[in-house]
Amino acid sequence: MEFETVPRFFVLQWIEKYLFQWGFSDAAADLITFLVACGLAVLLLWLLNFIGTWILTHIVALAVHRSRTLWDDFLMRRHFFNRIIKCLTGALLLFSARIIFAGYNPAVITGIEVTARVFITVMGALACGSFLDALKPIAKQKSIKGIVQTAKLVIYIIAGIIGIAILLRKDPTQLLVGLGASAAIMSLVFKDTILGFVASIQIS
Repeated sequence: MEFETVPRFFVLQWIEKYLFQWGFSDAAADLITFLVACGLAVLLLWLLNFIGTWILTHIVALAVHRSRTLWDDFLMRRHFFNRIIKCLTGALLLFSARIIFAGYNPAVITGIEVTARVFITVMGALACGSFLDALKPIAKQKSIKGIVQTAKLVIYIIAGIIGIAILLRKDPTQLLVGLGASAAIMSLVFKDTILGFVASIQIS
């Protein structure tokens, strides 16, 4: 796990110093400091989520309740603000991984960053979906329901492609180009089915 070319987080260096003074072996000290690094990451995530939840339940909820507009009430009901906080939590994990886990196997940092990016992508897509859902009662038009459903479908498909690209560590545009060619062929094969689906959305 150890890579001496990169200095470790100062807190871990301090802990490791005292572990050596107490007679711990290199392997034991390395394992303990790694577990402490994991604990620090979890603590930071919990702290941000706790602060964000407190702000959401006190400040944001109070502001929404006192506001005369309706759009913020709909956003609150659709969990838009909660999902934004989740995105910020994932961003904190992404940016802190290289600091907290500095000096350890790069595969550990890469795994954490990949997980954080996928989490941010999923929460971002859900937040966009919540925002679109909040538009439906505002518009008070039946025609917007089909538009919102189509927009959400497109957003979720794009988010899925980005998530797969992150897991495969490839450029999302390459997957989009490949899927675009496949979609063109599928649209020709299932043209009547697609037209029926679009017509049903317009009717709803």
